[in-house]
Amino acid sequence: MLIFVLFKDKTKGIGAAIITSLFFTMLFDGLLMVFIYSFSEYPIDEAVVGILSFNPIDLARVLMLLKLDVAVLMGYSGALFKKFLGSSAGSIYSFSWLLFWVFLPLLLSVRIFKRKDL
Repeated sequence: MLIFVLFKDKTKGIGAAIITSLFFTMLFDGLLMVFIYSFSEYPIDEAVVGILSFNPIDLARVLMLLKLDVAVLMGYSGALFKKFLGSSAGSIYSFSWLLFWVFLPLLLSVRIFKRKDL
């Protein structure tokens, strides 16, 4: 919605929002895989969970897999996510990050929309 509000042409705004979302999702996942592969010999478990918080799509995907109880299919990382995000502290942590990712862009969008001269 933030990108949509920045464009005057609504079609271009929707297209830019979709393309930006797909681009950053794929870019973030690729960078996370490079990070995991590069530092695979070190204990980076907590760092991966922390980095996962910066992508709401991945965070929601992991939470959905944990709630469906198919974390076993994710292997070692599924056990790690279940260990941290499956606890009550992990649920509060992930829920607060997801709320952050909902309300921050929403508040910025409303602020920009109010400033626009329609």
